[in-house]
Amino acid sequence: MSVLAVIPCSKEKIWDIDTQRGAVRADQAYRSAFHKLSRLYAEKYADDWVILSAKYGFLRPDDMVDGPYDVTFGRPLDSYITQETLSAQASGSWSKVSAVIVLCPSLYEQRVRRSFCFADVRTPLKGVGGWGAMHSFLRRAIV
Repeated sequence: MSVLAVIPCSKEKIWDIDTQRGAVRADQAYRSAFHKLSRLYAEKYADDWVILSAKYGFLRPDDMVDGPYDVTFGRPLDSYITQETLSAQASGSWSKVSAVIVLCPSLYEQRVRRSFCFADVRTPLKGVGGWGAMHSFLRRAIV
């Protein structure tokens, strides 16, 4: 059994700085400081990691992302991925994980919990505080 970390995508993407860029691997698409810190934490404390995107669902680092998009679970008018699809992705590709570390905001965390109901879901950032406190927590943990 293994530990999987789920890290957030980010609003800041590679196409913000390279507008001519086409499709890229998921591990190259997202650019925010929080995303990068979450990835470093995941690489240190989990056996594998994925990115949770409201558009694509659970992305492996080498999955391709077509181009720029702005979809989030927090906006009611966005057409984001369904819970059913997320659950199918989780039970299909990661059915053998024993634990899932969630490094995402609460709206994303809820979807991870529902998707990985068969695993021990851990939330190390819960109760840490706002964005600044979460950044500090991650920085200290990856040293």
